[in-house]
Amino acid sequence: MPTQHPLMSRPGLRFALLLSALSGVTAVHAQNQPPAPPQTLQVQLYYWHESNSSYIQTDDNLNEKRDKLFLKPITLWYRSGEEFNRVRVRSGQRSPTIAVPADKEIIFYRSDPTTLEEIRESDLLRVPVDINVARGLILMRGNADSFQTNLIDVSDARMPDGTLRMINYTARPLMARVGEEIVPVSPGESALVRLREGDAPQLKLMIAEREEQEEWKIFYSSVLSASTMKRMLIMIYPNAENRDNLKVKILNVPG
Repeated sequence: MPTQHPLMSRPGLRFALLLSALSGVTAVHAQNQPPAPPQTLQVQLYYWHESNSSYIQTDDNLNEKRDKLFLKPITLWYRSGEEFNRVRVRSGQRSPTIAVPADKEIIFYRSDPTTLEEIRESDLLRVPVDINVARGLILMRGNADSFQTNLIDVSDARMPDGTLRMINYTARPLMARVGEEIVPVSPGESALVRLREGDAPQLKLMIAEREEQEEWKIFYSSVLSASTMKRMLIMIYPNAENRDNLKVKILNVPG
């Protein structure tokens, strides 16, 4: 005599029908659920024009063109609830902290969106959000029409007091020495250095690049005024006028 499948018995059949009904209810409930609102990030914008680092002022080039290139602030708009707010930042400066909606990206507008009849892709500045951050610093490089952006996690958990984050924006392997600690920094990557209580307040910073002959050449040497109460970003990037030369930018991160 064939054995009856347990789901075909009356209790089993009722259970199967109940599961089917619950699945349908769950599916409908999921469809009726409003989409989750995007997370809100606390961010600052920091903008620098790479040419600033190699710019030498003379009596001949101190003119209106220089003022426009180096002194004109960058103005962007962003959504805040149902409204749009404006944020401005000058080269070499940080913006005020703003709260922006963010899911997979943060969207800024290059012009006031309330004055545009149609918003085109060229009107937008998209900043990818590929890390889960509570507080971020958006680094902006390049010209206003072709920004390069990078979102860095500067939350206390990611960058506690007494840390230095070194970021390699070049295509070359780098090696950095901070005090007695030596760290490699691969191209396009970053490395974290933690200061110790016994470290001197003045630390020697040396950065070297690997040349084609597989030898290390020191191209930057300076003294850092560091402490376990400070947080710093050290950014290494190519010179705008000569890509073979590398520049270093050091930025204090507020607590």
